Amino acid sequence: MLLESTTGGSTYRPAMQSYADSVWAVNRDAATGLFHFGGDHTPVIDQSAIVQIYAVLVWAPPRQRSLH
Repeated sequence: MLLESTTGGSTYRPAMQSYADSVWAVNRDAATGLFHFGGDHTPVIDQSAIVQIYAVLVWAPPRQRSLH
């Protein structure tokens, strides 16, 4: 995303959005709001990783340079 914010490209954001949409549809437990990526438990680090992806996606592309 940092590279894309500098070069003005449009490759990574759609890929990231597609991944986020897929994770929401497939891995999110609607009852708890938690994301499950296999196994009996989902580590907090996995939860925070997907939250970070969603956070980056809501920032306007010109402001993304300040995220990193």
